Amino acid sequence: MIDISDGLLADLGHILEKSAVGARMDLTGLPISDQYRKEITRFSEDCFSLALGGGEDYELVFTAPVLLKDRVFSCMEACGVNVSIIGEITAENRLAITAADGSLYQPRRQGYNHFA
Repeated sequence: MIDISDGLLADLGHILEKSAVGARMDLTGLPISDQYRKEITRFSEDCFSLALGGGEDYELVFTAPVLLKDRVFSCMEACGVNVSIIGEITAENRLAITAADGSLYQPRRQGYNHFA
């Protein structure tokens, strides 16, 4: 688990790197509000770029075994915390992001890099 203050892709990347795994992310699973979708069109045609690469979201990304999914949802619900499944961990050492039409999505930004 890690906060996504440097952007979802950057911080998920830390989990994947440290765990020596990859992931498949489904953009349709991202919890993006209707208001955000409406407002972002003033700045970009791609509503996912900022959602994936922007920071300071004060949210957490975490992984859990599929077998514990119901337990995780129960615990989070008891705490009043919403949870969204945005993908799955894979053995491949890469992140593949899938758009709603099934095509691979290429992000424009990866998030904030403190050492760049």
